[in-house]
Amino acid sequence: MRDRRLGVDDLRMSQRVQPQQTAAFCAQAIASFGISLTAMTLALIYLPASP
Repeated sequence: MRDRRLGVDDLRMSQRVQPQQTAAFCAQAIASFGISLTAMTLALIYLPASP
């Protein structure tokens, strides 16, 4: 077994990565929610039921 010292790359790999939400992620989440809400509303409107 050889003695290995920590290099710069090893120190970078051991740091924790903080998740970041980008503007594109937020826009996609808002669009997805809006589309699903619209689809659900249309499905409820056209649901075959007698009043």
